Amino acid sequence: MIGQNLINWEALVAMTQPRKEDCLSIDDAAASLKMSRGTLYSYMNMISAQRLRFFKDKRTYIMKADIERIRLLKGGEQQKQEGT
Repeated sequence: MIGQNLINWEALVAMTQPRKEDCLSIDDAAASLKMSRGTLYSYMNMISAQRLRFFKDKRTYIMKADIERIRLLKGGEQQKQEGT
């Protein structure tokens, strides 16, 4: 009985936890967006993006979907500044 409950718990955690393939490291995301890490963290705070860590990995990650949201937000801000 206890073993069966443990398996169900592990399955639930696996279903709800983001996969590393769906994320980029903060360094890679900042380079992709052509901004500093500090600016990226500011955008992450604006959109309430999660900072993710994976077992035995010291780096911090962000979901690729959140990177796209930041890219759209950044593009909208640039258009507003240009007056377009």
